[in-house]
Parts: sequence; C-alpha cells; structure tokens
Amino acid sequence: MAKPIQDYSVGGLSVAVWAQEKGVSISMQKRYLDKDSDEWKESKFLFVSETAILIQLLQKAIADHGMKIKTNTQEETSIDQF
Repeated sequence: MAKPIQDYSVGGLSVAVWAQEKGVSISMQKRYLDKDSDEWKESKFLFVSETAILIQLLQKAIADHGMKIKTNTQEETSIDQF
C-alpha cells in the first residue's frame, strides 16, 4: 500500500498528504480508543472542540505543500485569499 508523503496529527486526529498522478490529495482521520473493547476505532464525527484542531492541521498541510484551491470558475486561488 502506498504511504503518504507527510502526516500531521494531534491526539486522535490526523491529516495525511498523498502524491497522486493528478496532483496532491489529503485524507483526514479520527481515531479513538474504545473503552469497552480496548480497540482503536475510527469515527467520521468530530466534537466541536476538535474542528479547530482539524482546521489547523489542514491549513498546515496546505501551506507546507503549496496547494492551490480551485474555485467554481476553475481559477487557482491561494488559501491565503480566503
């Protein structure tokens, strides 16, 4: 399996940057330790307090890899313009 070119994580939240044929992509993951089964599990839900952390991880990944955002007009826009 391919490995990401870079990982960013805080607690159970992580963002991975992947090199793809058509450019760079990002995946996000939340993991937690289930107290009943003592197993690591994934969740697609975030607590409100975790959203700020995820935003910071995404911003770091975007800044470090010089990513551009395509708007509806297909113009490339820097994340700093938002």
